[in-house]
Amino acid sequence: MLHAYKEAIKTYIRSLDVIALFSLVLVIALALPLLFPDYFFWTFSGVFLRISKLTDIGLGELLISLLLYGISLLLFSLAFLLISQVVKEHRSDHIRIEILKETIIRQYPELALFFLTFFMIIFAVAIFGYVGSWPDWLLTLALVGLGYVFFFVPFAIAIDEYTMEEALVQLWKYKHRLFHYPLLYALTIGALTILVALVFLLLTNDLETTRLLSNIVNALVIVPFGIILGSHFYFDKYTLSIREI
Repeated sequence: MLHAYKEAIKTYIRSLDVIALFSLVLVIALALPLLFPDYFFWTFSGVFLRISKLTDIGLGELLISLLLYGISLLLFSLAFLLISQVVKEHRSDHIRIEILKETIIRQYPELALFFLTFFMIIFAVAIFGYVGSWPDWLLTLALVGLGYVFFFVPFAIAIDEYTMEEALVQLWKYKHRLFHYPLLYALTIGALTILVALVFLLLTNDLETTRLLSNIVNALVIVPFGIILGSHFYFDKYTLSIREI
């Protein structure tokens, strides 16, 4: 477990220039939904859709806002795949750049499909909870549960080149070895997000400025590091660092 943290830090530092370039995609993905600030809200940790506003907007505006969110997910999928390949290269001494390129081209549609599908599942649950007047704790529990179950699926798609169905089947085999990692991940990224927000709040003493700066740092630093850390967590299911390619 500690080895994964060490390797994540080492990967981030060693590939900082490449990761910084890929992180610009995340900044664009974050900024797109903010073109419709009435339908999206941004916190210290990201941009989210306002479910309560959906009944107040027309069909055209709803489709446009969902389209923007979809484009953001496509961009996020690209950044996720690129950064995860940096980790894959780091964990193997035998992988070739040509294979990495082929993997990116081949797996991007599958990864993008997963994130879009997962968003639709989350969206459907949120709508169902809103219409059904679920208590906040129940809706939160349902969303956290979904995040836990599907946490390693995008890593399996990006790193081991599985389909969504294959990823779920394979991950079930390693459930005892990986079951605690989503919680560790949430605690680590949550702590980093809170720390960044507190630092900016102390420096600026302004909530809106803190939110803006925190989201920029999240896109440029915390989210890329989170992808790297999650990738190394995923590799911990192997007795060896990675199968020889």
